[in-house]
Amino acid sequence: MRLEIFDLLDETCEILRKQHIDYTEAEARIIQCLRSILVEKEDTIVEIVSRIKSPNSLREKVIRNKLYHALKTGQEIIDNLHDLVGVTIKCQFIKEEKMLFDLISKKFNQKNNEGFYFIDKFPNICLDLSMTQPQPQKNGYSVYRIDGYCRIGEKKINFELQIKAMVYTFWSEIEHKIVYKNNHYSLNNAFMSDMLSSIRSSLSSIDSQLNIIYNQMQYQSFKDRTLDDKAIKNVIAKSLNDLFIDKIKESIGFTINFKKACDLLSEFLYNRSLVDNPDSNTIAFMKLRKMIENVKSRTIDFESPIKFNDDIVSEDRFTSIMSKAFLFYMNSDFEWYVFFKMLFELLPEGNCKDFEYFIILYKHHFIKDEIFDNVQNTYNEYESNCIIDDILASVALTLVDVSDISILHEDKCSQVANEIEEFTRIFIIDSKSFNEWENSKTFLLQDLTHNIRKIFE
Repeated sequence: MRLEIFDLLDETCEILRKQHIDYTEAEARIIQCLRSILVEKEDTIVEIVSRIKSPNSLREKVIRNKLYHALKTGQEIIDNLHDLVGVTIKCQFIKEEKMLFDLISKKFNQKNNEGFYFIDKFPNICLDLSMTQPQPQKNGYSVYRIDGYCRIGEKKINFELQIKAMVYTFWSEIEHKIVYKNNHYSLNNAFMSDMLSSIRSSLSSIDSQLNIIYNQMQYQSFKDRTLDDKAIKNVIAKSLNDLFIDKIKESIGFTINFKKACDLLSEFLYNRSLVDNPDSNTIAFMKLRKMIENVKSRTIDFESPIKFNDDIVSEDRFTSIMSKAFLFYMNSDFEWYVFFKMLFELLPEGNCKDFEYFIILYKHHFIKDEIFDNVQNTYNEYESNCIIDDILASVALTLVDVSDISILHEDKCSQVANEIEEFTRIFIIDSKSFNEWENSKTFLLQDLTHNIRKIFE
């Protein structure tokens, strides 16, 4: 023979089961209503979560709160459960709890005969806004907690709405599982209470610090709406590393440290994208992200050599020298191989055209910023073209001799460009004629070669 209380619990849970569809409908409508009225504050909302009370939780609550004394039927218990459906608005910071509560109070501005408030657009969702807020809890703390109901046909389904900052959401989970649901006997209740109180105070302090950081970041964002070039390159480099570390492992069974190659690739791809989008680094960034996404579904072979279907076209001695060197490096050194393999997987034109374009952009590191203006202003077009070609050919031979992949580094390229500019400045000051250049260029270029080598030592 069972205690009558368990028959009452079974009856209550059976009603819960039969009406579950209605509770689910109410849950969906409540969330729809909240999302609609809080859209203007969506930046402050982390998420809106909900739950329907489970049978086990229902049984536990009936017994713990001794509801069976005052409520004699399962339907009476269901009708008097204020949190049959529970909805929580999780916001970022503690100070935002009141802001969201005030906004909800402002929106729910129509009052019905029962003293509950509703919105014209959602007349079947009603809140009790007469309650003191925040509501004091048994643990001594307070929380923004609002009772309400949602009408589904003839049924009134009660729900409880809470507004909690992230740190208090975390605190609630800890307290609920460690204290509220913990029935083990403890000889140190006072100690535990003091410790938990200290933890909660620490969480409040953390919330304050996070809020300061967030506000500072928002201020910085307001001051500078454009993305920082360095930050973009770092994000792209990390995305490349995350993508290809898996691809390489799939192909050869292990991986290597190729962060340097990803940094180089990020620099090149970003600079290449800026050529097509010079006025918007944001557009360039988005295109690079899409480029990376397109590679994710592919299977990539990191064992086969890189091949070209067509001959590489070189427009001058610099591109000819560098092309031959890179073609050799890419199939003889695995670090160079990984770099070019990733490059050709990402770019759309095909290995040959992509490689030619890469060489051209690489060359631009050494002819930008009016480096050769003094040469072009001193000599005629033919003579200046010959001198520039001689200088760049000497630079190419020096870089090839270095052979390390660091010759692609943007900072190293900038240093080489500075040495070239300094060389042309001194050369122009001391030069007298084109014939003198032709006769002494081998000797003169030795100084430039020496200075470039020192950059890579």
